[in-house]
Amino acid sequence: MAINELLSTMSGVLDIRDVFEHVSAVARKVIPRDALSLPPLTEDKNNVDVYAVTGSKSEFPQTVPLPDHHRPLVTSAWDYLTYEDIQRTWSSPNSKTCGAR
Repeated sequence: MAINELLSTMSGVLDIRDVFEHVSAVARKVIPRDALSLPPLTEDKNNVDVYAVTGSKSEFPQTVPLPDHHRPLVTSAWDYLTYEDIQRTWSSPNSKTCGAR
């Protein structure tokens, strides 16, 4: 079961970046996707820090401005966010240059 594998991978880890590739591989069994990122919001809630990324060969800036169309994610409740086609639905100039598809 994927959750058991995730729990055993993450137990005792102090920094998720150390096991993020493995977490991504386990999660891919449940949620097929091209890439996975962990972008926590900065304290001022105007940017996200690109903390961990897997599935992309592109370099990412350490901090990325929060796009206006994502502002409701900061101000209202939500459970998850997925995109069918990120290049079509996410109008960030970084989406294509980072290899998002």
